[in-house]
Amino acid sequence: MTEQHEHPEQKIKEALAAGRARHEIASLPAEKLLDSVLEAPDPRALVRAFHEEDFYFLVHKIGPDDSLPVLALASRAQWEYLLDMEGWHRDRLNLNSVERWLKRLQEADSPRLVRWLLKEKKDLLDLFLFWTVEVRIREHDQDPSDFGEGFSTLDNVYYFRARPPSEPPEVFEDRQKEREEFLPQLLERIAEADHVIYQQELLDAQGLIPAEAEEEAYRLRNVRLAESGFLPPEEAVGIYQRLPPEDLDRRGRKRLLPEEEIVSELPAPRFIGEDLPNESLFARALASIHSVAVLYQLQAEFAGLCNRIISADQAEIREPEALRAVVEKAAGYLSIGLAHLVGEERNSPAVAARRIEAHPLIDLFRVGFGLVMALKWRAQRWKKSSWFEAAAGLPLSFWDEAWVGVLGGLLLPRPQYFDHYRAGVLYREFSSPADVSETEKELEKMIRTDRLLSRIGIDLDGRPPQVLTYKNLLLTLWARDTLDGSASGQRPTLTPALTREAFSRLHRQLFPGPPPKDVTRPRRIADSVKTAFLTWLGRRTGQDAEDLGKEMGGIFEALFSEIENELGAVAVERLDPRYIRLFLLAS
Repeated sequence: MTEQHEHPEQKIKEALAAGRARHEIASLPAEKLLDSVLEAPDPRALVRAFHEEDFYFLVHKIGPDDSLPVLALASRAQWEYLLDMEGWHRDRLNLNSVERWLKRLQEADSPRLVRWLLKEKKDLLDLFLFWTVEVRIREHDQDPSDFGEGFSTLDNVYYFRARPPSEPPEVFEDRQKEREEFLPQLLERIAEADHVIYQQELLDAQGLIPAEAEEEAYRLRNVRLAESGFLPPEEAVGIYQRLPPEDLDRRGRKRLLPEEEIVSELPAPRFIGEDLPNESLFARALASIHSVAVLYQLQAEFAGLCNRIISADQAEIREPEALRAVVEKAAGYLSIGLAHLVGEERNSPAVAARRIEAHPLIDLFRVGFGLVMALKWRAQRWKKSSWFEAAAGLPLSFWDEAWVGVLGGLLLPRPQYFDHYRAGVLYREFSSPADVSETEKELEKMIRTDRLLSRIGIDLDGRPPQVLTYKNLLLTLWARDTLDGSASGQRPTLTPALTREAFSRLHRQLFPGPPPKDVTRPRRIADSVKTAFLTWLGRRTGQDAEDLGKEMGGIFEALFSEIENELGAVAVERLDPRYIRLFLLAS
C-alpha cells in the first residue's frame, strides 16, 4: 500500500493559514487576549506554535506581569528569546531586567526554570549570581556574626546575602526588598534540585572573571539572534551602506528554494505581513505574486530585513505599533529602490515583483536608502559652498520654516522626510518615491535661490537681523528700490529696512482700494507688480527677466501668494510691525 504524502505546497498553505490564525489571536485587544489563549482547545500547543518574535510581542501586549500563565506554557526557546531581547543593553548585561524576568519565570514555573538555568543557561546564571549575591564560607570554628548583617544560609556552611541594586534613591528600598525576597527563593530551589550543584554554583559564580564571562555570553546571544536576522549593531548598520543601482545586477541573483526545501524550514514568523502599507510599491508587488512558495520565502526574508533594521537602529521594540514603524520604514525604502529600478514601469507591480524575486531585499533596501543618501550628500556639498553660509555666514533659519525643515531633515545623520505635521509628525522616514522627488525639488529651489542671491552683489558688512530670511531680504531690497529709485544704484546690504511710512506706501501699491469684508478672500497682487519685481531682479543680477521667470517663477509666485494671504485682507491703518515677517521694518 502506497503511503499518501501531503503536497509541499499544501503544507506551506497550511502553515501560512495557521500563521494568519495566530495573528488574528494576537490582534485581539489586550484585555481579551489572555483569555483567548487560555481558552483554546490546546493552550500549550497554541503558545508554542508562536514564533519566538511573535511570542515576544504577545507577552508584551498582555503585559509582562499578567502573562505568567502564558510564560508557564512557553517553550525554553521562547524563554531564551525573551531574555536575549530584554536582558541586554547594547553589549552590557541589563542586570535589573534579567532579575525581573527570572522572577516572573520562577513564578510561572519554578522547577522548569531551575532545570533550564543549570543545564542550558549556566553562563547567564553565573553572571547573574556574581553581580547580585555576596557569598561567605564558614569555617568550623567561625561565628556567623563575623560576616555582618543580612547573611542567610541553607546548610550552615555557605552564607549569602543580596548585593545592593544599582537603582535611583527613590526606588532603591523597594528594589532592595524585592531582591532580598527573590534571591533566597531562587537559591533554595536550586538547592532542592541538587545541593551539591547549589554549592558548586555559588563557588563558580564568585570565582568568575566578569568581563570575560559577559563577553562570551554576549557572543552566544548574538549568535542566537543572528539566526533571526538580529546581527550585532556594529554589523547590522551595514544595511545603511549605499548600494548604487548599477551595482545591483553585478551582485548576482538570489536563489529561491524549491517547495520541498521550504517545508523543512517551517514555521516562519507571521508578525509583519499584516502591517505592510497597502499603497506602497513593495506591497503591490507582493500582491501580484501568486506562488505560495515564493511568498513564503519573501515573507521570511522581509522579517529578517526588519530585524536587521531594529538591530542597526538599536531600537526597543515591545509593542506592535513600534514594530509597525519598522515595517513601514523597510517597505518605504524598498519601494523607493524598486521605483528607481523599474523606472517608467513603476505603476506595474508585476515588473517590480520580478525584481524582488531576483534580488535580495536587503540589497533593494540599500538601493532605496542610497538614493536618499545621495540627496543628503548633495545638500551637504551645496551647503558647504553656498552663498548663504560660505559667503554670508547666515544660519539655517535664513531659509524660513518650510525650507529649513527640508534641509534640516536631509542633514540628519540618517535623513528624514519633512512632513510638517501633515501626518501628525514633524519628521518621518521617507516612505515613497514621491517623498524623494518632492524633497529633491525643494532642495533644487533652495540652490537656485541661493545662486540668485549671490548674483545680487549684496554688501556683507554689518550684522544681519536675527529675523532675516531669504523672503524678507529679497522683498525688502525690492521695496527699497521701488520706493526710492535713487537707491537702486547703490550696493544693497544685509540690513535693509523700511520705515513704517514707506511700508504703508508699498502696501497701497500692492493692494489698492479698501480691504475686503470677507477676510478669507484677501486682495490679489496685480500681474504688473510681479512683472516689475522680475524686471528689478533681472537688473540687479544681470539676468534676463524672462529667463528668471521660467527658472524661478514658481518660487516667486508662491512668495507673492504668501504676501496676499498675510497682508491682503489688512487695512493699511491697521498694519502692526510686530506681525509683519515678509518685510524688514525699521524699529
